[in-house]
Amino acid sequence: MRLPCRAARGAIRSAVALSAATAPIELVTFDCTGTLFEPTRSVGELYKAALVAEAQKLGLDTTFSSLDERALDAGFAEAYASAAQIRPCFGALTSIARTSEGWWRPLVQETYVRGGVARDALAPAFPGAFDYLYNTAFVTTDGWRLRPHARQALEQLSRRAGGARHVGVISNWDERLPLLLQRLGIAHTIDFVVASRLEKVEKPSREIFDRARALAGVSADARCVHVGDSFALDVQGAVDAGFEAVWIAPRAKAVAAARGATPHLYLSTLETLPDALEWFG
Repeated sequence: MRLPCRAARGAIRSAVALSAATAPIELVTFDCTGTLFEPTRSVGELYKAALVAEAQKLGLDTTFSSLDERALDAGFAEAYASAAQIRPCFGALTSIARTSEGWWRPLVQETYVRGGVARDALAPAFPGAFDYLYNTAFVTTDGWRLRPHARQALEQLSRRAGGARHVGVISNWDERLPLLLQRLGIAHTIDFVVASRLEKVEKPSREIFDRARALAGVSADARCVHVGDSFALDVQGAVDAGFEAVWIAPRAKAVAAARGATPHLYLSTLETLPDALEWFG
């Protein structure tokens, strides 16, 4: 086993060490949003741009260009939290629809209204704006970009790309996730995708992590590591499911200590992840 680079050694020194067990790590799973990829712009910016473009296309005389992007951001956060609580898993538990479009449509509409757009003014431009957001922006590089070092980390770890381990994704996402991973150019490094709408279960439930074990074909006592940026969903969820957890978060150690629980390893970026995992497993 080679020694990790200086950057990885620094990350290891600041970590609560991964398991000292001699068994190798057989499976590495990743969260998506905030871990592997991130928005190219804020939700407010994207939503505003979509509405302005559609209004201009239709020749509408509106004031959409003066919308406050921060108000749209806040409106989205409120609308998303409400929808996720009432209809979890992007509506999969309460709808037989094949897609999440019917879950997203009222949420996007409510985001605009909460962000200051009158419903009657919104009506003419909304269908086109929603179509762009749902079918283009949030399933292409218009709306998403890879996080720094994500591609390199996946390619070094993945058996499919010449690495030594099974690599999967566990994410609270809808059915469009596999398509997005393909368009971001990383699908070839991933063995399987566990998306909450398709599985009808969400992180931090143990069940969604168990699905990943099953898809990877590893035993219940195999060493598995989950990598993510959310303490509640990724770190606590993974640990409760018997995974070892890597938390991707700046200054994560102090935050974790204040919450009374810790991941097995802290890293500020994905750059040193392959070396750290090789060192520990």
